[in-house]
Amino acid sequence: MKDKVDLFYDLFDEAALLHYETLELKYLDAFIKVSEGILWGELDRRLDEEKQEKLKKIYEKISACDFCNEEIRLALELLLVKGFKHENLSLDLMTPDSINYLFVRIISRLFPEGRIAILDTALGTGNLLSAVHNNLKNETVLCGIERDERLTRIACLAADLQGTEVTVYCQDALLDVYEVADVVIGDIDSYYLAEGLPLEDELYQRGVRYFPYLLLHKRLKNIRPGGYFIYLVDNDIFQKPKGEILKALLEKEARLPGLILLPKTIVQPGHPGKSILIGKKAPGMGALSVLEIPDFKADTLKKTFNKLDMMIKNIAEE
Repeated sequence: MKDKVDLFYDLFDEAALLHYETLELKYLDAFIKVSEGILWGELDRRLDEEKQEKLKKIYEKISACDFCNEEIRLALELLLVKGFKHENLSLDLMTPDSINYLFVRIISRLFPEGRIAILDTALGTGNLLSAVHNNLKNETVLCGIERDERLTRIACLAADLQGTEVTVYCQDALLDVYEVADVVIGDIDSYYLAEGLPLEDELYQRGVRYFPYLLLHKRLKNIRPGGYFIYLVDNDIFQKPKGEILKALLEKEARLPGLILLPKTIVQPGHPGKSILIGKKAPGMGALSVLEIPDFKADTLKKTFNKLDMMIKNIAEE
């Protein structure tokens, strides 16, 4: 697989650099141009005939090679990281594959067969959702929410390049969508909302300003009864102001059966750390199972995965 990932990356990057250097585009904007060229043969008329011909040959090489979805995703991931670095954007916009594949393992154990609807409430570039889709055996219906227009465009193009159908809402994450999902996922930003926003939300009206609390409560409406939410969150998520309000509301509609503590090495010094929070839309109090992954070394993961699989089995049977 690596050879084909490298091939896709090299061809795409060659085309992107042609736009970047000739038209002085930002690399992410060149990424968009190249994606449109591969998909629909679109060429920027500001390029001279020689460069347009060069692009056509690159696109023909890409079209002639049989890339699988995951090879394309992995190459796009590397290209987008390069684009983020060019613009000094935070790499937090891309969920690492070490975490993506944990989401895959959790969902595959919760839904060993059958068709499932997945909603990514923090879509970004679509990398997490694509990784989940590409590595599940299930038939999937995919939906995402992303408020940034350029990231939305990139996510849609990345899905098209992989031949994957995704419904994307370009809007604030706290606005209504009417999709019903079996599982809602997301790499959730940690910040506080301003005062005085026109939000008709019960938690916001009661003084809750911590975004993850508001999002967690908001997206419960999109989960079918008995469905799940799986979020990447900060370790101190339940130590924020007004957390008791969220807990009281959750007890009526959902429970939190699982928490996976991730290695400290994935965050900067001083950060509280990251966890994967697993919730189920079902009333009642259940015990919270906590599993710690000290590192992502192969030997550690082999031991941890057995414990993780048992945890998910117990959650599914509750």
